[in-house]
Amino acid sequence: RAVISINGGAPKTMSIGQSTEDGIKLINVGTDSATFEIDGKRQVLRLGQYVGSTQSVSEEKVVLKVAQGGHFFADAKVNGGAIKFMVDTGATMIAISADDARRLGINYLSAPTGRVSTANGSRTVWKVKLDTVSIGAITLNNIDATVLDGGLTMPLLGNSFLSRTSMQHDGDTLIMMKRF
Repeated sequence: RAVISINGGAPKTMSIGQSTEDGIKLINVGTDSATFEIDGKRQVLRLGQYVGSTQSVSEEKVVLKVAQGGHFFADAKVNGGAIKFMVDTGATMIAISADDARRLGINYLSAPTGRVSTANGSRTVWKVKLDTVSIGAITLNNIDATVLDGGLTMPLLGNSFLSRTSMQHDGDTLIMMKRF
C-alpha cells in the first residue's frame, strides 16, 4: 500500500494495481519508494517525494520570525480550534497536552497508547490522528499526533507536520512551504 496526495488534496491510501480517478496507477511498493504509472509512463517515487507543478504549492507558505529565546512559534488551528505551537524539529510528531486535546474536542482516551521519552522523563501518550492542522496558508490533513497527560508545557509542532513542508532557515526567519 502507498499513501499519496494529488494536487495538494487529502492523502489517499492505494493498493497495488489500484488506479485513481486522475489515471495514476500504483504498480509496486518498496520499503522507501513506490512505482506508479502516470500518463502511461512508469515512475519510481521516493518516500516524501513531490512530483508535478509547484505553481499552486508555492503559494502555500508561512514565514515565522524568531521569538525571544531563539524559538519559532506558530499560531495554528487544529480541527478548527486555535492553538500555539513551538516548532520542534526534534519531535517525531505533533505533541499536545491532554488539556489542549479536551479543549479542541479530540477524543484521545480511546486511542492507542505508547511511551515516549521527553525532557521531563518517560511519559504515557495517546496516539491520535488530527483531521486538519492549519498554519497560515498551509493546511495538512490526517496528521499523526500524541497527547500527553502532564509534562508538556507548550504544544510542539513536530515532524509529522514539518516533514510535509520544506523549510528554509535564514537568521531570524523560518519559511515553511507545503510539499504535499
